[in-house]
Amino acid sequence: MACFWLNCKFLRYAYYYLAVGNAIFSDFFLEVPIKKVWELYQVNVLVFDETKQTIIKWIQ
Repeated sequence: MACFWLNCKFLRYAYYYLAVGNAIFSDFFLEVPIKKVWELYQVNVLVFDETKQTIIKWIQ
């Protein structure tokens, strides 16, 4: 259960950080086309999944 909670918290902070960082540095939500946003989202999900798996291995 602790492991699950950690994963959720980690992902939430990671997404929050990305959203804020993108909005501040490149007006991300205004200028980038929807298709590009979706591509970036998919890449981010892959990266976070890799990171999450690594963290799970460390914990175990």
